Amino acid sequence: MLFVTIPTPMPFARLQGSSLRLTISRLLLGTGASLLATAPVLAAQVEEIIVEETRAAGYVVGQSTLSKFTESLVDTPQSITVLTRQLMEDRGALSLTDALRNVPGITLGAGEFSWQGNNPNIRGFNSRNDMFLDGMRDFGNYDRDPFNIESIEVLQGPSSMMFGRGSTGGVINQASKMPVPDPLRSVHLNVGNADTRRLTVDFNQPLADTVAVRVNLLKHDSDVPDRDGAHTDRYGIAPSLSMELGSATKLTLSYMKQNSEITPDYGLPWLAGKPADVERNNYYGFDTDFINTDANMGAVTLDHVLTDSNHLQALVRYADYQRSTRITEPLLVGSPTAATPLDTVVVNRNVFRGESAERIFQGQINLVSNFAVSSINHALVTGVEAADEHSTPGFGFGLGVPTTPLLHPVAQPFSSTGIAWRLLSESAANSQGAFVLDTMKFGPKWQLLAGIRWDRFDIDYHANRYNDNGSFRASESIQRTDIKTSYRAALVYKPAEAGTLYLGWGNSFNPSAEGLSFINSGRNLTIGDSKLDPEINKSVEAGLKWELFN
Repeated sequence: MLFVTIPTPMPFARLQGSSLRLTISRLLLGTGASLLATAPVLAAQVEEIIVEETRAAGYVVGQSTLSKFTESLVDTPQSITVLTRQLMEDRGALSLTDALRNVPGITLGAGEFSWQGNNPNIRGFNSRNDMFLDGMRDFGNYDRDPFNIESIEVLQGPSSMMFGRGSTGGVINQASKMPVPDPLRSVHLNVGNADTRRLTVDFNQPLADTVAVRVNLLKHDSDVPDRDGAHTDRYGIAPSLSMELGSATKLTLSYMKQNSEITPDYGLPWLAGKPADVERNNYYGFDTDFINTDANMGAVTLDHVLTDSNHLQALVRYADYQRSTRITEPLLVGSPTAATPLDTVVVNRNVFRGESAERIFQGQINLVSNFAVSSINHALVTGVEAADEHSTPGFGFGLGVPTTPLLHPVAQPFSSTGIAWRLLSESAANSQGAFVLDTMKFGPKWQLLAGIRWDRFDIDYHANRYNDNGSFRASESIQRTDIKTSYRAALVYKPAEAGTLYLGWGNSFNPSAEGLSFINSGRNLTIGDSKLDPEINKSVEAGLKWELFN
């Protein structure tokens, strides 16, 4: 791939005489160019040169972007991996899934049937409902792009005390790019195989001493290597504005839109327990299959310094997610075996149709207070959160869809005798939460962390079910209220400034409708867990963190 970057000018250096010759020689080292040290002409003709360049930001992060975490990452008793913007750019991450491949403890699911989009598993637990953006839940099922992401924080281990429902294996928090005081101009152009073409623009401009604006743009277009049919086309826009309201208050307004049109690829059919022995580029879907998503999020963040030791942060966000899908799953007709001649095997195209619209309006207030009681220093975080969520998914299957040969599938537009909706549902949920988290420091070597959180999750679910031919069959309505308390505690010992040993304990809870639906099978559309209490998980974690080589 080709990468083109136009960086922001940074403070410059002024060089003269022999220092100039030495510096230029070092700059050219390894580039194929050279500078003759015996040539006196350069020093004679050039009295001064101004070198402007950007220093790489690096991969080291000392502090979480979340206000709920008061201590450095080294002193935070939890396994946390931070992917910086520099790391994502250096690795050429073109999607959130690409970025998460750098994190131990994460496996990545395909996101099939009713759960298209990012589908990570953290420590073996599905975390598609544990996606957060700037500390607030990012609920939608869509393929996230890092074009507007400054960093990605993966917090492993039960985190309900910090984030509410879910979070058994951990949480993925994305930190958005926000306006900064200095000008910034960055353009990245990626060109690669499989017709990959990608353009991102990052523009930041101070408008006054206390006002700055930032705009991030995306256009991405690509196929899949060695696969016919599959294609991705998406674009994004993310403007943000920050302004200081006096010396103690900062207001940030932000918006992000990401639109994606994907031709899905469900791969090769299975034969005798493994992918069929056919050409890799065989595509069994229709050339008009689609997964179309549109995510829109607008947020307001207010940071206010009450005193030198008290900081208040208030966040409000409204998000709307639209999704429309028609996918084709290749399934073999009959029960062929490994001995069956491949030219006689026929593939049934199982067409799945989906529609959904989700919205979430949420807000949270966090107060960070630092104080001392006797000889114990406290970093106390208190917070309240509330959210109103709504989801209207529908699921159906194609009728009378033509089959295709296994060896040589026919590329054709979609055709069928119809689409039969099997289930149309609507869910409305309200949640409230409040927490207290205190980090107590007993001198320079010992810390004790203790936190408690209360959550209430109400959901009202209604669905209509239909027969294979589309005729009405039955309806169902479920109302649930789950109230749970989450805990977290940890003992931290610092044998040295750069190192930490910790022993922590925490729990989490997973309501049966944590994803705003009681459906637990995208294929059968069953709701077998609807009457079960939330799943409770407890975890004990011992860890060592150490900063090496600065």
